[in-house]
Amino acid sequence: MTPEFHTSLPEDRLAEYLLQGAGIGTWVWNLQTGETRFNETWAQIVGYTLAELQPTTIATLRGLAHEDDLAATEEALQRHFAGEREQYQSEFRMRHKAGHWVRVLDRGQVLIRDAEGKPLWMFGSHLDITDRWQLEQQHTELLNRLNRLLVHLPGYLYQFRLRPDGSSHFPFSTNAIERVYGCSPADVEHDATPVFQVLHPGDFARISESIAVSANALTEWHERFRVNHPTRGLIWVEGNAAPERESDGSILWHGYLRDVTNEQSQREQLQLASKVFASSQEGIIITDAQNLIVDVNEAFERITGFSRQEIIGKSPSVLSSGRQPSEFYRDMWAQLNSHGRWQGEIWNRRHSGEVYAELLSLDAVRGEDGKVSNYIAIFTDISQLKAHQNELDRIAHYDVLTGLPNRRLLDDRLAMAIAHARRREELLAVCFLDLDNFKGVNDTYGHEVGDKVLMETAQGIRSVLRAHDTVARIGGDEFVLLLTGLQSRSRIIELMQRVLEMARQPLEIDGKTISLSASAGVVIFPDIDLSADELLRYADQAMYRAKQQGRNRFIMFDANEDLESRERQTKLQALQAALAGDLFEMHYQP
Repeated sequence: MTPEFHTSLPEDRLAEYLLQGAGIGTWVWNLQTGETRFNETWAQIVGYTLAELQPTTIATLRGLAHEDDLAATEEALQRHFAGEREQYQSEFRMRHKAGHWVRVLDRGQVLIRDAEGKPLWMFGSHLDITDRWQLEQQHTELLNRLNRLLVHLPGYLYQFRLRPDGSSHFPFSTNAIERVYGCSPADVEHDATPVFQVLHPGDFARISESIAVSANALTEWHERFRVNHPTRGLIWVEGNAAPERESDGSILWHGYLRDVTNEQSQREQLQLASKVFASSQEGIIITDAQNLIVDVNEAFERITGFSRQEIIGKSPSVLSSGRQPSEFYRDMWAQLNSHGRWQGEIWNRRHSGEVYAELLSLDAVRGEDGKVSNYIAIFTDISQLKAHQNELDRIAHYDVLTGLPNRRLLDDRLAMAIAHARRREELLAVCFLDLDNFKGVNDTYGHEVGDKVLMETAQGIRSVLRAHDTVARIGGDEFVLLLTGLQSRSRIIELMQRVLEMARQPLEIDGKTISLSASAGVVIFPDIDLSADELLRYADQAMYRAKQQGRNRFIMFDANEDLESRERQTKLQALQAALAGDLFEMHYQP
């Protein structure tokens, strides 16, 4: 088309130029016949020339419109025809010649009616609003996204304004403000008093001061504080806000607050745990899943002598004393992995090399996935307790003067020795030994010298016996020898001769030469298969016979002699009873 050039504006085409310049397509529709008339701009909106669309009817328009939009358009037309709306207006999509959809704003009005008042001619326009509609859609999508973000934030966004007169309000806040302060955005839109009313009294002054500081210096505001929520009770809140100064002198903060009640509780628990960890008198070791040390407390440093710096990153095995076999640690780890806990006594080594006993508790810490994340060891140094227990055990089972086993420990060893000898079919000798004329030593030289004689004698007896034999002192100058693992009686005789020979050796005590001897009685098991108490009693009897036969000897207990002795004793007792009861009669026999 050849452009037209005019030196003056043609009045008869002014309206046409206005519509064309504004990009407005026009249409005329005969409602009775369906005849339509469109201008060139209308066709250009959908990428056609008007000639390409001829002949045009209302079907031309409907054929280009999106079928999903026709129902809404028809409803808008009918409301206009019925007089409900002065003008018809609708938005719908039309298929462009290139294949894409164009969104149009369709407006129109019935301006000519027939003689009966029925709509005859309707005049309208089409305006391409595709770009505008896309911008609106983007804007709507952005608003929806922002609204979803605001709804699902764990806290709430707000604007807080401090006016020059000192009053304040929240010009904007999300609905989540109710979860923090128990009020709605409308409650504080003009006055912030409802918020300040629920601040914890103990935090009110600090919060007010921090707001003033932020306002004066225009620095970021950040606080953690308590709120007495009207329905939720005491909660903890943390907030951040950046201020700006407005033209009227007001300070406007843009901020974010969130509920940190659970986090605060966890923080307090961690602080408490940290204090317990630091102040505990028990040593604590924390390792990772690979059993490498990640932290220890001060008690660990005090007990082990290792500093925190030199132990971090190492395995607790550096404390091992070597006293426990590998099977001990295998069993310990098996129980720890299966039950999550192990407790027991263990021997470890200090930094100085000293071995000490500790009571140890081990726990496996598992994460949410069920896998071990850490191990925690808590231990107590029980060295002094062990030493005290050993001392009590020594006092309970050993003679204080000589260090030999006492009667209680002798009874235990004798019972075990009998069972062992019976199981292995070996001989066992129980010897009761008493020093001859020991009372004279005490009377002559005093008890202090007598005690030294007993200690020397005890050491001498142990020196001539075998390592697995037992020597016990059961009182005064009385000793019991428990000879085990014997294969012959001749070996018993040999050992007893060595003991008596040792007892005859002169002793040099405090510059004095003291000579003694010993008498002993011996019972052999299983020749005499009786209880431990009875074996001791018979050995004692044999010892007294050795005394009666001149001392400085030992006597083997003889069951037959004992039987004869008991029969004589029984007869003597019967005669004594008869005499006492006047049961004798005198008869003369020539």
